[in-house]
Amino acid sequence: MLIFKTHFLNLAARRALPIFGLALMLALGHRQTRAAEPPAALTPTALANAEYLIPDLGTFRLTNSAFDDDERHIHISLIDQPRTTGDVNGDDVADAVVHLAVNTGGSGVFSYVSLVANDNGAPKALASGPIGDRVNVRSFSIAKDGTVLARFLERRIDEPMIARPTVAAARSFRWTGTQLIASSALAATDILYAQYPFDGATDGKAFFGTGSFVNESTGLVARLLKQPRATGDLNGDGSPDSVVVVESTSESGEKLTMMYALLNQQYTAAPLAAVIIGDRIKLTKLSITNGRVVVDFLDHKTGQSLAARPTTQRSAMWTLQNGRLIQAAP
Repeated sequence: MLIFKTHFLNLAARRALPIFGLALMLALGHRQTRAAEPPAALTPTALANAEYLIPDLGTFRLTNSAFDDDERHIHISLIDQPRTTGDVNGDDVADAVVHLAVNTGGSGVFSYVSLVANDNGAPKALASGPIGDRVNVRSFSIAKDGTVLARFLERRIDEPMIARPTVAAARSFRWTGTQLIASSALAATDILYAQYPFDGATDGKAFFGTGSFVNESTGLVARLLKQPRATGDLNGDGSPDSVVVVESTSESGEKLTMMYALLNQQYTAAPLAAVIIGDRIKLTKLSITNGRVVVDFLDHKTGQSLAARPTTQRSAMWTLQNGRLIQAAP
């Protein structure tokens, strides 16, 4: 009788175990899940046959790392190095940053840094940013916030394009989700190579490649000053713009101090119309604060001869409105 009773209890316990286990699993909300597989990486083959966006040119699909259109004189090559991987668009997936070389006829070979998103192993072109003409691109790196830094060698401004690039330089770019913007300031060469709206030039444009502009027919001389200069975002696009100062001297003795706002369009300096600050004044400070240009300078007293030394402290402020600097109330 005891043996039968023990056997019955053991049998009941064994039958209760599955029911107890099921109840426990339900109570704990247990469920079996497979570990999420990481997204597929962008392969060299995929990148060599992907589409790429080139500013002002369009979208091009490469075949075996190249695109050639003899009729339009467009030739694009995907360069093996440098390239790197990392998250550039904030989705925690390793994207690619590659080097494109573009020729549109003539001797120029323009280097671009191109950002390619990883759509589960399929390349998706985001944007490309210009680095320079016939430069030596050394490396790409991606910061934690997705900023892409391109390091390269360029030439001195007084060197011909056939010279070997030896001057270290860098440009950084950031993908905003809708566009690629410059995330560092314009370089000195970007500022010098710009075409400035200038009434004293015959064609209305002044080029300060050597630091000065001369109109031989009128005797007017204009100098682009190295200082003071200011950097800051003027138009709210996230790129640091620049403000520079030009002094223009005429044969009559007039010496106008004027400033230019240069919008930073992927390291192409886009100067706006000049703002004349005064005649024979002395600038003491130039800054960009909260999107406003602030200028401190010494001016002449009312009625004082312009030949006298300016001693009256003044301050003025400008804001960007409809593509122009407009003087604002202090």
